Amino acid sequence: MTFQAITSGPSTNPTVRDDLWTRSTVGAPPMSLAGTLQGSMIAVLRRIRTFTSLPWRDRLAWAESTALFWWFTVALKLVPFRRFKRLLGPAGDKDSPWEREPKGPPPDDARVVSLWLRRIARKHEDTCLAQALAGRVMMRRRRLASTVSFGAREGADGDLEFHAWLVHDDWVLTGGGALRCFSVIATFYDDPGRHR
Repeated sequence: MTFQAITSGPSTNPTVRDDLWTRSTVGAPPMSLAGTLQGSMIAVLRRIRTFTSLPWRDRLAWAESTALFWWFTVALKLVPFRRFKRLLGPAGDKDSPWEREPKGPPPDDARVVSLWLRRIARKHEDTCLAQALAGRVMMRRRRLASTVSFGAREGADGDLEFHAWLVHDDWVLTGGGALRCFSVIATFYDDPGRHR
């Protein structure tokens, strides 16, 4: 079973210029090793400065989401998926949140969970399930309800593609994108706030 990431590639529209994909290095002067290292160091220092300027709450959320995302990314390759059934919670009716309008903005805590998990995972393909499980743990720690849904669709080569996403009050926190292309095959609910 493989989970398909929702990714986008270069634009196929010839009138749209995407500098990221069309930039050419042909004819550019070769960069020295010292220049490359200096550029890398400047980029790292900028990121450190940006990170240290964040409030402590965001720094902790970044550390939490990074640790959980990579833990689940590795664990899902080594541990049978059935071991995660307890984390998923009870199964319920198949849910399609995109068919409804969200009721008001999401809570700040849910927004922070979504923001950091999407930022950490944006350069890594096929990590939708790791994002959803990491988000489930983060939402549970914040005593917020969440729903993990699994969907399937037929790929271009005829094989089934699977996807997972995390929802809170009809807001898709992780795994957003072309969700309407997927048929929901299972939904798992968790509401830690009920057990206070």
